[in-house]
Amino acid sequence: MQYFVGLRSLTIRPLFTPEVLVAVRKRLGEESMSELNELVLKVAQGTVMKHRARYGTKAGKDNTNLINRGILKVDATVCPEDLRFPTDTRLLNEARLFTEQMIDHLFDLGYYEKKPRTYRKVAAEYYLNFAKKKSPGNKQIRKCKKQQLQYLRRNLKHINVMLDAYETGKGIGLPHMDGKTYRSYLVVQHIYDQQWIMYRDGRKNVKDRIVNLSKPWVRPIVRGKAGKKTEFGSKINVSETEGMVKVDRIDFNNYNEAKDLEAIVEDYKRLYGYYPQSVLVDKIYLNRENRKMLKERGIEHYGAQLGRPKGYNKEEKRWCKKRQNKRSEIEGKFGLGKLKYGMNKIRMKYAETSKAHMHLIAISMNIWQLWQKLKLFSSQLINKQTNEIGQRINFMIQIILLNLLVLIQLKNISSSPETIGSYDRIY
Repeated sequence: MQYFVGLRSLTIRPLFTPEVLVAVRKRLGEESMSELNELVLKVAQGTVMKHRARYGTKAGKDNTNLINRGILKVDATVCPEDLRFPTDTRLLNEARLFTEQMIDHLFDLGYYEKKPRTYRKVAAEYYLNFAKKKSPGNKQIRKCKKQQLQYLRRNLKHINVMLDAYETGKGIGLPHMDGKTYRSYLVVQHIYDQQWIMYRDGRKNVKDRIVNLSKPWVRPIVRGKAGKKTEFGSKINVSETEGMVKVDRIDFNNYNEAKDLEAIVEDYKRLYGYYPQSVLVDKIYLNRENRKMLKERGIEHYGAQLGRPKGYNKEEKRWCKKRQNKRSEIEGKFGLGKLKYGMNKIRMKYAETSKAHMHLIAISMNIWQLWQKLKLFSSQLINKQTNEIGQRINFMIQIILLNLLVLIQLKNISSSPETIGSYDRIY
């Protein structure tokens, strides 16, 4: 490792710090990580991917000179973020504590004569009494929200007055604040606005609802699954073919995954040079528009037909069910990613690094799958011709170059973390 990053001699000092790794993920970003994953998929296409075409398959209208090859499996899942289950009362309490710390910081600057009252001890006592209740009722929850909203409103007014006093005495704009503090100050104002609207109107939801102060980009995603009706994280659309996965879309807002099927199919053709022979998807993907799109491209699917049920014999039913059951392979990839690769608890602190981390998980799964298949075929390579062995060794060298590419990026990045962007980048 030390040799590859360019060190001239052995050292016991750590090569990288956590800040460097954060800077790497932010610099590479989602787009670069996706391109790196595509490079791994191209290596797999030349080595272990077969992508056979079924006998008698005909190309569609847009694919007159090519035969569709391979089976494409598509599904969506949610990658939860590492945060506590959010409640409105806890969120308001955290926002109030932040405003109290900010008032102390502004008062220490010396441009405000008398420290404003925040009633922090009374507010903390009220919230502590509420938090000790095992199962508070709706009236108690609403009363606690009203108290925290009033304390938060008072603190925000004090902060605005103190900022005006600072500008008058200093003659410049906002006092020196790091990016994290300034971002949290803007987020707290949005939290107050959203919580006040829900309290005033008796609503339980609002557009772009913030559920966490430190991760304001996370949104509640209602899935309706058993045991997890609502999850808090990003929703990803993933495609899989012959054990190799690709993350096609990452969004922290809920969306209809069926709208991405055409783009995923076209991306499959761009990457491999041909359309898939069949697509295995859930029934939510098979609307009329997607069925028409698949038919025009000569791509098969094994979902139930629309309209009146058509009579199938037992052999046809058994064959369609067997083909559709292969879709469980992508569900297995989700389970592997969440159990072994940390996809069930994303610990990144920024939205862009969270997205890059998910692509890194896909890259790790693909490299491991590629390595397992290459080990499986290694015993067969001995009996092959010399030129075929050389071609496969060339592809293995390309895999090593992937690691070198990451190390080169690490070498060119300074150890200081990048500053946080503007407030518009948070959302």
